[in-house]
Amino acid sequence: MSDIFLVVLLLSLIALVAGMIKPRWALPWASTPSRGKAAGLYVAAILASFVGFGITTDQAKKATADATETEQRTTTETAQPEPAAEPEPEPLSPAELAANNMPEAQKSFLAVMADAARAYEDAPNELVKSTIERDRRTDSREFTKDGLTAWTGVLERLETNGDGNGIVVIRANSHTTFQTWNNAYSDAQYNTLIPNGSELYTKVAQLSVGAPVRFSGNIVSEGSATERGSVIEPEFIVRFSNVEALH
Repeated sequence: MSDIFLVVLLLSLIALVAGMIKPRWALPWASTPSRGKAAGLYVAAILASFVGFGITTDQAKKATADATETEQRTTTETAQPEPAAEPEPEPLSPAELAANNMPEAQKSFLAVMADAARAYEDAPNELVKSTIERDRRTDSREFTKDGLTAWTGVLERLETNGDGNGIVVIRANSHTTFQTWNNAYSDAQYNTLIPNGSELYTKVAQLSVGAPVRFSGNIVSEGSATERGSVIEPEFIVRFSNVEALH
């Protein structure tokens, strides 16, 4: 719209100049053209077009400013970063994985061991301590009478003795381990060392120290040399029938 007023303004200026030179050029339709009539008509047209040009120019500028503001707002809203994704949960440690997959029988067995250890530390004399150790064996027997089936822990040692047979130590918690004997002399009547070349030996050889494992077998003895050791940090000697990675 401002362009129309600008054209009218320019034409009116030209007509005004022409009318001052020769009124007939500016007022071809008038019967008695004069400079005064030409000046009056085209000055009015110039003023009207000038005002109209100013008004429409302001409106155009405002419309442009509003459009720019809207575009900037839209761009800003569009550019808003997406909410950060929830962080991935930390993977479980081997000990946590073993604890989460621990069967109820093993949990109950370890609870008996923990209760006995606390009572032993608080016992007033050796007689009470010996009773606690004896009761511990009796109370835990119901959880192992059918053997250990799919119990869990972390592989702590994986070695061989002088004959090349496998030595395995599996830690169930901070105080309790399940393991083979570590020498042929102690193992003579128990046969817990894993024979080199056996299927179980080959299977265990695929594991790594520090890995969570699932195991089965039978407790055949305890490895602690003292009564206190057997209660506070028991080492159960196991004839393993299976040891496998826990995933």
